[in-house]
Amino acid sequence: MTSTQRQTATLLLIALASCVGPPAATEAEDSEQLLARIEQFNEAIREGDVEKYTDVFVDDFVFTWAPDGQIYTPEEIFPNVVPTPDHAPSVDELVVRIYGDAAIVNARMKQLPHEAGVRVTFSFARVESAWKVVAYQSTNITDPAG
Repeated sequence: MTSTQRQTATLLLIALASCVGPPAATEAEDSEQLLARIEQFNEAIREGDVEKYTDVFVDDFVFTWAPDGQIYTPEEIFPNVVPTPDHAPSVDELVVRIYGDAAIVNARMKQLPHEAGVRVTFSFARVESAWKVVAYQSTNITDPAG
C-alpha cells in the first residue's frame, strides 16, 4: 500500500467513524433510565419541586385519571405541585417494554393506608437523548368484592 493509499484509507475511516455517532444504549441501560425517571417523578411530588417534575415530561403531555376519565394538561397540573412529604409509594409489578425510542412502563404503586394502590402506565419517548413522559394514566385498584 502506498503512502497516498494509506492516507486515503485513514481519511475514509475517520469519515465513517464520524458518521456512526455514539453507541446506542443497551436495553438494560434504557430500563435503568426509565425507572430513574419514575423515581424522579415521585421525588418531585415529595419535594413539591415543579422544575424536577416538569423535567420528567414533554411540554404537551397528557395525564388521564381513571376514576373519572378526565384528562389533565400540564397547565392544570403544574400549579398544583406542592410538597407532599408523605408521598413514598412502593413500586412493584414493574413491566418495562422498549420499542426503539418509545417505551411503556406499567407498575403498581402502593402507599399506606391505601393497601391496594394504583396501576400506572407511563408512556415514554426519547427526546434529545433523554426519556420523557408523553402520557401517563393512573387507575385506582379496587377490591373486586367491594
